[in-house]
Amino acid sequence: MSLSGGEGNTLLLRDELTDAVYEVRPHLVINAAGPWIDFANRSLGLSTHFIGGTKVRILFSIILSFARQLAITNFSSRIRTEGSF
Repeated sequence: MSLSGGEGNTLLLRDELTDAVYEVRPHLVINAAGPWIDFANRSLGLSTHFIGGTKVRILFSIILSFARQLAITNFSSRIRTEGSF
């Protein structure tokens, strides 16, 4: 299934295998596109500017810092574990 459009409280979902289109009226829609929200919205014909420039750089900086810290922590744990043999 993919989102092919919508208006108001109605969404159009397209079955990727059969090409059938279904109209649904959900109570809640969660857009989990993350930092790509503007690209996802643009594909639906919506013009938004939630993410851009500095915000994206800050987000990726936070992600990279977390990944770096996680790698250091895992490496340190491995050294302590291997050293205790």
